[in-house]
Amino acid sequence: MSLISYEIENKNIAITLDKLPTKYFNVKKNNNNGFTCILLTDISLNVLEWTNSNTYILLNNYDIFDGNNKKINVSWLNNGIFFSGCDSKTKLPVIKNLTVNSTKNISGGGIIRNNVQYIQIENCISNGNLNNNSGGICGTNIANNGYCLINKCNFNGVINGNNSGGISSYGIGIFGICDISGCNVIGNINGNNNGGICSNSIGQNGICNISYCTYNGIIKGNFNGTVCSSFAGYYGSCNINNCTLKGTFIGNGNGGVTSFKTAYNGKCIISKCIITGDISGQQNGGICSYDTGENGICTINDCIYYGNINGINNGGICSDNIYNSTIINCSYNGNINGNNNGGICSNNAGINGNCIINNCKSKGKLFGSYNGGICAIKAGASGKCSISNSSFIGDINGNYNGGICSNDVAENNGVCFITSSTYNGKISGSNNGGICSYNAGLNNNTFIIDKCNSKGSISGIDNGGICSNILSGKILNSYSTMEIVSSNNGGICARTGSVDTSKEEYLCNNNKFIVIIENCYYSSSTNIIFSPLNLYNNLKNLIISNSYTTTNNLISECLPNQYIYIFNSYCKSKLINNNNNCSIYYNKFTPTTTTPTSTLTPITNKIDTNSQVSNIGSQTINGYTFTPSKWDIVNTWKVPSSSTTDNDTYPTLKNNP
Repeated sequence: MSLISYEIENKNIAITLDKLPTKYFNVKKNNNNGFTCILLTDISLNVLEWTNSNTYILLNNYDIFDGNNKKINVSWLNNGIFFSGCDSKTKLPVIKNLTVNSTKNISGGGIIRNNVQYIQIENCISNGNLNNNSGGICGTNIANNGYCLINKCNFNGVINGNNSGGISSYGIGIFGICDISGCNVIGNINGNNNGGICSNSIGQNGICNISYCTYNGIIKGNFNGTVCSSFAGYYGSCNINNCTLKGTFIGNGNGGVTSFKTAYNGKCIISKCIITGDISGQQNGGICSYDTGENGICTINDCIYYGNINGINNGGICSDNIYNSTIINCSYNGNINGNNNGGICSNNAGINGNCIINNCKSKGKLFGSYNGGICAIKAGASGKCSISNSSFIGDINGNYNGGICSNDVAENNGVCFITSSTYNGKISGSNNGGICSYNAGLNNNTFIIDKCNSKGSISGIDNGGICSNILSGKILNSYSTMEIVSSNNGGICARTGSVDTSKEEYLCNNNKFIVIIENCYYSSSTNIIFSPLNLYNNLKNLIISNSYTTTNNLISECLPNQYIYIFNSYCKSKLINNNNNCSIYYNKFTPTTTTPTSTLTPITNKIDTNSQVSNIGSQTINGYTFTPSKWDIVNTWKVPSSSTTDNDTYPTLKNNP
């Protein structure tokens, strides 16, 4: 059955270019044996004796429709004026230089009907409002097993309903290839699963490329995106780059570029996009919303988001549940107010996958609880998260917030590495940390902080310059110069160990968990590196090695039944200010020639005379070997001053066993 006969049976009438009236159209054969049609004047489709969208123009191989910068006005529900019967990418029909005004809503495509396989559209404008499952330029499932090129097209109007987009509805590039470039959309979005450029499932089992596009409008509803909505790159590939997007987001699950489940079982690359606008609601992201990279791969690089975040589980780049994703050279600038929000990602970065965050920056203020300058809670939980060369600059006000990550980092057998990252600002509240907040290294995991630093000041209780509370893991080659202006805070950690020993998952018994602080230092005018009551029951092993502080004591206070190992570390006065019968093993150590800083006088470390002490040499603890004779404090450190910048060289350990 031919296409024409199929359409007639369904009460649709297809008109080829050579059948259009010469009063309004100049039609000639072109060199490729197709037809070239030029629109001669502005028209309404009524003058063609069309009465509804059952009639349309059919374009075949090599056909060209040139709108000649004229207008076509549609006075009924618009399903699309054109359909393509082309059968090859090398024979694309072209529509160009046309403006379509839809006085009633668009239901399908403003210019192109649904399910077109091969088409090229250039320099076209569509004006009107969209219903469900509609697109300003194209309808649904464009380039289905084919190819579509949309270049320099604009849509102006309101996107209402669900599954609609300013340029195309859902499924563009399905089992085919679609290229969209230089398109602009101005209009508000009201509804769910809509996109400023395209709706959902772009590049499904195919490829969709979107570049140099813009959007401007207010987004109200859920699961919307300024470029596209959900399932971008679904079982296929999606590439979005160099887009400039402006919108205010009100609702849940919205994204500055795409919404939820980006790269689900597929691949998506988002690069060099700039997004401006405030976010209010839940699970919203400046670039993507939640479940990014699930069973697929999502790469986000060189993107910037400017705006304030209000609500819960929101992120400056991505919302929560970041699976297999790489975020590089991205930045967020704005204030975060609420809970479980992150400057780059919200909760569960790397869950059941691998999340890599490198060279990302966040700047603003955190208000609320469980927020992080880079990630919120559970980074690396049940998966892996690596954060490197990243920073947060701004004040933290509230509880359980972290300059880099919030609490429960790397829980449930997870892995989290935080390296060469910095925080600079004021911390006020409780259980906050310059790098991580509370319960870092919870429940059988791999957790390492390396070459990190924090600067600023701490007020409140149970806050730490590096961590609030670390249960297990390592802090290596790191320092803090934060001024502590109230009690129960720590220059490196406020606490190490369990707060609630009634919960089995917090217990560190049978030498299962171990905390290692190595090659670290704290410099401040205050007198403590750890807060009082910093060591809790059932933490069997704390190791401090090759570390020092300009303050009087290395540890403020510890509780009974602790095992503390101190190697080649010193302070001004006593290693432990108040020892409550814990077991302490240390090697007496005096720098032999010069000191790490000119402000310190070489002294022999002193310890509380009531302590149970043993002077030891080489020691292997849970497979971690310390050989004090190998270490030489001279030339081991390059120590930054209190006025350091982020570019200062980090301390490095000369001889690490």
